[in-house]
Amino acid sequence: MAITAEFLKQVYLFESLPAADLEWLIVVAKSRTLLAGETLFTAGAAADALFVIQQGTVEIYSKGQQEARAVAMLGSGAILGEMAFASPKPRSASAEAKENTQLLEISYTALEKHAQSDPRFGMTIYRALARQLSQRINQTTHDLATLKEIKLRAD
Repeated sequence: MAITAEFLKQVYLFESLPAADLEWLIVVAKSRTLLAGETLFTAGAAADALFVIQQGTVEIYSKGQQEARAVAMLGSGAILGEMAFASPKPRSASAEAKENTQLLEISYTALEKHAQSDPRFGMTIYRALARQLSQRINQTTHDLATLKEIKLRAD
């Protein structure tokens, strides 16, 4: 599947980038295919790239002490592994293709080098990450408040 600037513009991390940066991404991104049931990465593994789903579905799951629990189901246009780019730590969850899936793989090293050589690019990427993190924190806060309310009603 060809990588296009139009597709990249639909991805939150890249939507504000100018055409030259989108063209750079097209050059550095690697296409990757996962078959249904294939693991993309596992919790605890070192993180060195982010992934964009072009086509297909990937389940993010976390293993508890007894069983795996689905955290999210992601489809076309979703990004996986972008948070470890901002905060380099091992993967916090695992990812598995639920159907045959086409991905773009973009190495952290390439992103970091480009951000260092072009601070405007770096600022745009980090600003998009900050917006996404803020949205996730707001959603988590809302979810926790709802769960607390449900627990209080049950008691």
